Amino acid sequence: MHEQALARAIVRQILEALPAPDARVTQVHLRLGALAGERPEALRLAFDLAAAGTSLEGAVLRIDEDDAVLAEPVEIVAFSVVAPDGPVGSGPGGP
Repeated sequence: MHEQALARAIVRQILEALPAPDARVTQVHLRLGALAGERPEALRLAFDLAAAGTSLEGAVLRIDEDDAVLAEPVEIVAFSVVAPDGPVGSGPGGP
């Protein structure tokens, strides 16, 4: 299933970008382009499986479908991160 490989890649990319080893991701925002060929429901399930046991487990996943042809079929728009002592920021395009 292509969604599983994609979800693992997304989780890996976000884990590599975390500012601290004990940081937790609370939200992830993705955008699916016109050529992605992914079903949001299948990607959501694959994401939950890929995130299990990582700092992304339990993160709220927002998926926006975009009719445009994007540079990448799926883009990580933003992700929110907290550390045990409070918020530490967000990833690309975050608030």
